[in-house]
Amino acid sequence: MKKTILLLLACCFVLSGCGEPTVPQEEYDSVVAERDELESRIESLENAIELCEKAAEYQARMEEQYKHAKFVLFVMGEIAGIDTSDLALKTEDLYRSTTDSIGTVKNVYENIDALEAEDGLIDDTTQAIDDLWEAWSRFYDTVLNMETFITE
Repeated sequence: MKKTILLLLACCFVLSGCGEPTVPQEEYDSVVAERDELESRIESLENAIELCEKAAEYQARMEEQYKHAKFVLFVMGEIAGIDTSDLALKTEDLYRSTTDSIGTVKNVYENIDALEAEDGLIDDTTQAIDDLWEAWSRFYDTVLNMETFITE
């Protein structure tokens, strides 16, 4: 009987030490806060990377469209017998200012420190380059309409 009681006490003593360790609430809250902050930074970095990719895509498309627009304006001038050099300069100015602005955004956000900018700044910048692209697209649509007019 003594052996059984001693064995039972020994088992209770061993089992009492086998419970899950407890983590203080402060430490748990600290780890959760750090995790949330890191997730937020990851999301911000992903948004900045998307912005850089969008800027690069816009620049490439605009370069191709600019070459086409110059050709259409030249042909239009030749057909109409008018000097389109002023229009060509304005087109180049629009192209250069738009691609330079988008390029600046792309260069800024390729810097790793800038990638960690506030989400609002990235959202505002994304909207700004979308607006620049929209302005260029409206111009290019006009060029395409002129091309359709002169080819019909």
